[in-house]
Amino acid sequence: KIGGIGTVIFGRIITGVLKTNQKITIAPNNITTHVKSIERYYHSITQAIAGDLIAINIFNVSINQIRRGMIVGDSKDDPPIAINSFIAQIVVINHPNQISIGYTPIIYCHTIQIACRFEQIIAIVNSKNYNQIEQSNPEFIKNKDRAIVKLVPIKPICVETFEKNQALGRFIIRDLNKVIAVGIIKSVNEIKNENENKIEINNEIK
Repeated sequence: KIGGIGTVIFGRIITGVLKTNQKITIAPNNITTHVKSIERYYHSITQAIAGDLIAINIFNVSINQIRRGMIVGDSKDDPPIAINSFIAQIVVINHPNQISIGYTPIIYCHTIQIACRFEQIIAIVNSKNYNQIEQSNPEFIKNKDRAIVKLVPIKPICVETFEKNQALGRFIIRDLNKVIAVGIIKSVNEIKNENENKIEINNEIK
């Protein structure tokens, strides 16, 4: 929060174009507001493109409503959404024991760092052909296993499938101060009642 200016978000444009006075949605909190101004390297600009590191001044949004890992998107064109679980394809690379249902390591995806529970181990798949299932619903997975799993974050987050957006769809799993697995997101489960928690702020620049 900057005195005399208000709440400023810092981040990088992953895809698309962001413009001043554009109506945006901030997920997973589902806040809708408008972009007041954009700065890049301390210079005001009217739009930012993919790859730009920018600061965005937004209307009437408290700093307490914003946290690391949130995603900003166009409210009118495929806005970002909150999800409460996702299906992922992972490779276990460095775990000393077995990974079973209930295991809750830390997931790192774009700027998110959040604990996620292994809700279901759907299958162990062939190392060369992920469409070839070697074992369905195994009790555990171990080093070098490639598996399809269901992960549930401890609170809603904003991610997308790897096919749709690579930057928001790949992640690493850390535990014991080391990387234990890597993966990509195959599908997500959207929160269906997100409109109940929607916060809309109508303050366009005239």
